[in-house]
Amino acid sequence: MITPQTRALFDALAKELGLPAFEPDAAGGIALTVGSKTKVFVFGQSDGFLLLAVPAVALPKEPDYATMQWLLHRNFYDSDLAPFRIATDAGGTILLWGRVPVEGMTGAALAGLVDAVASEAHRIRDEVDG
Repeated sequence: MITPQTRALFDALAKELGLPAFEPDAAGGIALTVGSKTKVFVFGQSDGFLLLAVPAVALPKEPDYATMQWLLHRNFYDSDLAPFRIATDAGGTILLWGRVPVEGMTGAALAGLVDAVASEAHRIRDEVDG
C-alpha cells in the first residue's frame, strides 16, 4: 500500500525528471530505466520507507576469489554503500538494494539517489564482468 507521503514523493520525482506522473503497480512500486540497461525499482512501503532494488548482473557460475571478496566486502559494516547491500535473487542475479526513509526526501534527492544506485550497479557489472 502506497502512503500519501510516498505518492507525493513519486509525483515530485516525476516532475524533477520531466516525466508524466508515475502509476505505482499493485506492490506500490515504480520502475525507472537509467542509461541503456539499468533498471531501478522503487517501492513505497507502509512503514515510511522506500525500498530501492537494482538488478546488476548475473552471478558468475565460477567466480574468482578477488571478485567474491570485493562483492562480499561491499556488505561489511563500514561499506560506503550503506544503507545499500548486495545480494542475489532466487535466479542468481546480483542485486543492489536498500531502504531509505521517505521523511525529508525530495524529488530531487530521490532522483540523485536513483542515479547513484544505478551508477553503482554499473560499477558492479563492470567489476563482475571484467
